[in-house]
Amino acid sequence: MDCIEFMAGLPDKSVDLIIADPPYPGRKDRGGGKGKLREWLSQMPRLSNKAIIKWSAIALPEAAQSIPDGYKWQHTMVWYKTWTNARHWVLGIYPHWEALLVLGTGARRGELKDVQDVIFDKTLRHGMREDIGHDMQSPESLIEFIIRAFSMPGDLILDPFVGSGTVPVVAQKTGRNFVGCERDRYWYSKALARIESQQIKLPEIKYDELYQPGRLPGWY
Repeated sequence: MDCIEFMAGLPDKSVDLIIADPPYPGRKDRGGGKGKLREWLSQMPRLSNKAIIKWSAIALPEAAQSIPDGYKWQHTMVWYKTWTNARHWVLGIYPHWEALLVLGTGARRGELKDVQDVIFDKTLRHGMREDIGHDMQSPESLIEFIIRAFSMPGDLILDPFVGSGTVPVVAQKTGRNFVGCERDRYWYSKALARIESQQIKLPEIKYDELYQPGRLPGWY
């Protein structure tokens, strides 16, 4: 299911935290592009008071022009990566960091009391234990930090770009509930298999008839 259609069907203020790792704006084959970017971003303030958007340093200027009405750009955190193969196509610079944009309103609410805004963490490479082959897969440790810093056990986490399934896996490991969607059938299947391999019980969350019990909520 497309994330714009999926998010439009969620009730107002039904989500405690949004974590999004969107496709680059230039990747129209994966749902990128400026128009799509503004469409899904505009849904977020209605759904939650807080969102963390993981954004490539290369594509950061696009994000700066797309903050939706109802949200403030409250802070920028930095993930310093141990390795990168991304390259700025004009300047020839290899950025070793990605931005974690803190968008929303109000104070930070989270399990962690003291939070630093530079996170030193590994970059997943093919063959590592967590890797399932997705070229945009984030390490579980990074997602765990974000979840613990900006939510509490029992909260509901929304991931509109599930991809490799890292956010659902870590949400469940840390005692959170989750909803999410993934438009690519191949990665939907891979993410579902990953979650099932962790022997994590899938939540039975219902908003009217949007979700099917026993399946990942919101996924086709």
